[in-house]
Amino acid sequence: QTVFGMYFYEVLGVVISFLLALFLGTRKDSKRDLDHWSYLMCSALVPVCLGFYFQSQDVGCMEEATPEEETAKRQFPAVVIYHTITTLAFWFMQSGRDQCENHVKIVEESIRDFVRMDKKMELKRQKMKQAGRKER
Repeated sequence: QTVFGMYFYEVLGVVISFLLALFLGTRKDSKRDLDHWSYLMCSALVPVCLGFYFQSQDVGCMEEATPEEETAKRQFPAVVIYHTITTLAFWFMQSGRDQCENHVKIVEESIRDFVRMDKKMELKRQKMKQAGRKER
């Protein structure tokens, strides 16, 4: 129970890793945004995991430890780094996707403007032709 209590952040890290894998493994045809329930659960559990990590203490009296190393050094939870990399990657992809959508909208507006300008130019040409015929 002492080891479980001291290293509860490791158990929590396994849960966070599973939820992140679930988030990354969702179907490719669905839109994977950062508001997916599994990602939101991970984001809520990461601060809890860090809290448990900083509140836990080193466990001493390992059988294989030398007298100089009476306590085992704790490893920083790798799941926090995993979550950070996933967050940055999805944020980067989402900002790129948003920029692409904005550029597509700009191109569509430009096409509509060109069509409208072509219609105006055609009307001007027709008026000029009609004005030229009336003068003759």
